[in-house]
Amino acid sequence: MWCMPLASGTRLGSYEILAPLGAGGMGEVYRARDTRLQREVALKVLPAALASNPERAARLEREAHLLAALNHPHIAAIYGFEHGALALELIEGEALQGPLPLGEALPLARQICEALEYAHERGIVHRDLKPANIKVTPDGQIKLLDFGLAKALAAETTAFDLDNSPTLTHAPTMPGVILGTAAYMAPEQAKGKAVDRRADIWAFGCVLFELLSGKQAFHGETVTEILAALITQDPDWSQLPDKTPAAVRALLVRCLTKDPRQRLQAIGDARIALDEATAEPAEDSPVTAARDTRPHWPWITACVVLAIAVAVALLFRPSASAARSLRFGIDAPAGGNFTYGLALSPDGTRLVFAATDASGAESLWLRPLDSLTATRLSGTTDGQFPFWSPDGSAIGFFANGSLKRFDFSTHAVRSLCSVSSAGARGGSWGSSGVILFAPDVSGPIMKVSADGGTPAPATVLGPHQGSQRWPEFLPDGQHFLLDAEGYSGPSAVALGSLSSTATVNLVAMPAADSRAIYANGYLLYASADALVAQKFDLKTLRTTAAPTPIAQGAAPADVNGPTGYLALTASASGLLSYRGSSASTSQLQLVDRSGKLLRTFGTTGRYESTALSPDGKRLAVSLANPDTPGASDLWLIDLATNARTRFTFDHANNNDPEWSPDGRWIYFGSNLHGSYAIYRKPSDGSQPATLVFGGGTIDSPDSFTPDGRTLLVDVTGGASPGTQIYAFPIGPEPLAQLGKPTLYPTASARALDSSLSPDGHWVAYESDGSGGSAMDIFVADFPRHAGQWQLSYHGGFWPYWSPDGREIYFVSAGHLMTVNVTMGAVPSFSPPRALFPFHPAADATESTADYAVLPGGRQFILDQLASTSQSPVTVLTHWTATLPH
Repeated sequence: MWCMPLASGTRLGSYEILAPLGAGGMGEVYRARDTRLQREVALKVLPAALASNPERAARLEREAHLLAALNHPHIAAIYGFEHGALALELIEGEALQGPLPLGEALPLARQICEALEYAHERGIVHRDLKPANIKVTPDGQIKLLDFGLAKALAAETTAFDLDNSPTLTHAPTMPGVILGTAAYMAPEQAKGKAVDRRADIWAFGCVLFELLSGKQAFHGETVTEILAALITQDPDWSQLPDKTPAAVRALLVRCLTKDPRQRLQAIGDARIALDEATAEPAEDSPVTAARDTRPHWPWITACVVLAIAVAVALLFRPSASAARSLRFGIDAPAGGNFTYGLALSPDGTRLVFAATDASGAESLWLRPLDSLTATRLSGTTDGQFPFWSPDGSAIGFFANGSLKRFDFSTHAVRSLCSVSSAGARGGSWGSSGVILFAPDVSGPIMKVSADGGTPAPATVLGPHQGSQRWPEFLPDGQHFLLDAEGYSGPSAVALGSLSSTATVNLVAMPAADSRAIYANGYLLYASADALVAQKFDLKTLRTTAAPTPIAQGAAPADVNGPTGYLALTASASGLLSYRGSSASTSQLQLVDRSGKLLRTFGTTGRYESTALSPDGKRLAVSLANPDTPGASDLWLIDLATNARTRFTFDHANNNDPEWSPDGRWIYFGSNLHGSYAIYRKPSDGSQPATLVFGGGTIDSPDSFTPDGRTLLVDVTGGASPGTQIYAFPIGPEPLAQLGKPTLYPTASARALDSSLSPDGHWVAYESDGSGGSAMDIFVADFPRHAGQWQLSYHGGFWPYWSPDGREIYFVSAGHLMTVNVTMGAVPSFSPPRALFPFHPAADATESTADYAVLPGGRQFILDQLASTSQSPVTVLTHWTATLPH
């Protein structure tokens, strides 16, 4: 680790120091040259007092990896972390400074809002917003610096100046420690309490006040005096220019409210207020200004409170066009996180959502919108994807391999039918007493009576469709929307009917990036990170206009979450609720057979699939590319040295690696040239990747025979409607093209994720061969499939043979399971038993397992979920009032 001074010419890895740029509580900053990419950067090193602290350095590196995912024009980019130094985008320009004329100040403030809104929707808080961390480029563009780095630099300092007061973190192990710069701290920061996005909103208010007045909102001769002022006093509102619009004054009052519960809750609302202020005529009468120089905040506050009261009173009036749309946030239960599922009751008075509590237990929660608290619904443990009955008397949901029903009159829970343990994908309750649901990650939509029974197909998969998900009834109770996931063809929002199993595409992707719902004459869905509304005629069942954005940040699906899922719900009363995506990270861990952590590999990131080399020395892993949404690259990790080498370098989705038995090649799936296909590349990286099979219906490589002459592959859209296992012969070198495929006859609708035994005579795979919609683990002989044995009975995925062939592992019910194998003329298998809890980071639809078994079968490498940062649930009232009429 380095400390000042660093002389010109000093090298830190690939960076050459050119000159110092400044120093402060966050570290020392230098102008440096990146000798590899031949560009200049700002190089930040830890403060000298922290240079030898490995805990601080590790925290900084972890935070840097999280912040590297930020990609916004008004946020300075993080390029890399090397030798204890952060390489940052070098911003030419001056620090933000007031006073500025309204015409200049408000557009700059709006840019700050845009940057904060982008980060907050991804669960990242700045924590140290101040003019010194805001630069204005020569072309008038805002750039926020040091975004979120304060969290990584928890440190004690003994001397500081007023403009560079301590930048510290509040953590459970450090009660009472404060973070931020004194004049811009929120009161809760100054008191050493935990902070969230509302602390940034306070700091934004301080910055805006200073931008308009040229003076700090809270000031004093010492840090103590400043902290005392911001806790006990109000700003001197008379310092604001007389021409400051009333909307801006009201915004400042909302931002600088000391109680965070009463403060402005979302910085996006500040952006909207600034837009309104820009359009508001200025009060430019000098007589009026001279006559009344008293502080304006009391009557402004009264007006704001009155406006909110009026809006709430109008909330359930039939005429939404005359009402103003309001929005507010709902947080997860204390200490918990939102999971998958959000549903407003038909009358718009209650919200049910899926979430964990502080212990990590997942269940459904009910929040009446006239209450400030949510209550857990008994009997809904592990519940996900709730949906209401048309009369609001019950909800349907999915838990533990079943579609279930909760009745509010009795609080009784009953199972209606079975679904896949890999995860159902949504349901909807129609007025005729029929429930539509997607029982699995692949396959068609099913229907069942709301009283339970035997499910029947409601749709059939169209050509080249791999799955149909997220059904949503239209008001007539006969037609419904669904998300049709394509493989060789496009994905789309589609339309189905109870009178036919055929479907018709309505909105093709990428125009629609998620599931869709209907409300108040519109289809609602996500498109390019925005929630949009598109007019929809219930008579013609067609869209009638172009989509209109409603809100930003309504990204479909959490990272590594269910494809196409968007936490979105609406009621006929004019309420709309949604939640933005979560940013999840995972960690590669080495554990023993009890699950005890032995060591970690690499850093936290968005890992998606793993494959161990035949000699057990290297791990191929897919890691999401933070610079390109939807893209991922393959990396190789040396398990002895922990050295990480990038293996692919394009902007494609490279996934599902599989090593050839001799270790010379890595086969993987990629959409490098459009549709998903199989490529291969020498494991030493000496040659570029080459296409070995690309039919547009390929899914992923699974497993090799020991001689390397046959590759088992998952294929969707082939001769059978569902995903099936095909055996591809490998042609001779040098082309090694995959030959004509042979269907492996499992006699089931769906079979995938195959794993061949070390001797090549047996194959374990995931299938719905048990007769229901649930996917379980089976073993059959290979290549004939003359016999079949079922290993799991409560769901399972990702089968994996031990290197000695004596065990088969798989994942089920949050655990890594094992089955002992005794081979003979007829094999025998022990009942499955759990080894240890395992919470994989990737969705179960990934074809390559998120774990690997080291030679000897005594140790495992897991891609274990590490952390999740979440956005709150946003509720909009009278949302149609925001649309053009």
